[in-house]
Amino acid sequence: MTSQKPLRDELQRILAEKMGGLTPQEWTRLLAASRAGLVARMTDEGIPAERVEQLIDAWDDEADRRGLPRESPGYWDQAPEWIREQARLPGK
Repeated sequence: MTSQKPLRDELQRILAEKMGGLTPQEWTRLLAASRAGLVARMTDEGIPAERVEQLIDAWDDEADRRGLPRESPGYWDQAPEWIREQARLPGK
């Protein structure tokens, strides 16, 4: 039976390279912190936290449509404006 360690190490190296040198665990923490920061920012602007959470979930789909990978700076940079616009739409 061959060892999976070289393959796992190579996969982790590739993932870290694609994620700006971050490990998958660091990347997960960064995404969670970015999301929490966005929730705090939007609630400070008067949008209820539950609504912000819904809109961030919708933003994930919108960002996919725009071709914005989660590791790109534009992913979180463009989210606040889109969320504000969606929060103003009646019935959404």
